Amino acid sequence: MPSDFFFGANFPITQFPVVIQKLTYLLPLVKSIQVADMLFGEMNWIRFYMLLVGELLTGLAYCVIGFFLIKFIEKKAVQNASYDVL
Repeated sequence: MPSDFFFGANFPITQFPVVIQKLTYLLPLVKSIQVADMLFGEMNWIRFYMLLVGELLTGLAYCVIGFFLIKFIEKKAVQNASYDVL
């Protein structure tokens, strides 16, 4: 799957252009992979907690976006009296 390349599991994110490096941090798995890398290398506790908080905030953001998206779709379906959104 092409999106697997943007997680940093196959090769380091630092090999991407700067713009794509910044965008990859919006993906939830990136920070988890960095924490897993720390388990096998040098452990930086401050960075660990920052990544953990970042992962939790990313997950929370995805949940909030999903909640409002489902509410929007539900509202449109009720207005149209249909299961179809579009």
